[in-house]
Amino acid sequence: MRTLALDTALGACSVALLEDDTVRARRYQELTRGHAEVLMQLIGEVEDEAGIRALDCDRLGVTVGPGTFTGLRVGLAAARGLALATGLPLVGVTTLQAIAANVPGPGDRILTLLDAKRGEIYGQLFEAGQTLKPLTPPSVLTHEAAEVLTREVLSGKSATAHQVSLIGTGGSLIAARIGDAALALISEAGFQPDAAEVARLASCVADPASAPPDPLYLRAPDAKVPSRNPLD
Repeated sequence: MRTLALDTALGACSVALLEDDTVRARRYQELTRGHAEVLMQLIGEVEDEAGIRALDCDRLGVTVGPGTFTGLRVGLAAARGLALATGLPLVGVTTLQAIAANVPGPGDRILTLLDAKRGEIYGQLFEAGQTLKPLTPPSVLTHEAAEVLTREVLSGKSATAHQVSLIGTGGSLIAARIGDAALALISEAGFQPDAAEVARLASCVADPASAPPDPLYLRAPDAKVPSRNPLD
């Protein structure tokens, strides 16, 4: 199976083409803005290096959030455009799952905690393995609630894990709150989604229709409708 995937949800822009278990080409660039300006160039570079066009793939993959509003729109618009042009199925992968895929080595549970700013954290618990089965729904948590969840996971109250990996920008915040006693049970890896892992996860989905490319927003947008017409 050939899967072309892309990510622009957070602080990086990446594109990868996976053929079966082999990454045929990959581009990854960390940046906080300007995803739209570089994404199409990276897609072209990946296609050229792999010698495979999007039209010759079997499916597409894209991160759906949570993430920055502009970043998500860039990636989803490009992925939907490719799906429309090629007729390929498009699989949505959450950023929390994509970040969990960065954890190296064996383990039992992976807890992704992503700093959502404003004193909140996006969190989700996964079962380690190829498909990273979600054990909890994606949630937005206060720092206090994220600390409680992490302590429960580490103590085995919410999972029978013998080894727990904590990952993400929010993971660092909560690890600091918990203290050194729990750090032996925590390992950290890359904090950004990687299109290569997005492609792997998308290729594992049995029915693409079960993972639609719909944006995942866990809280209301910052923009608000004015209470009155400023021209009145």
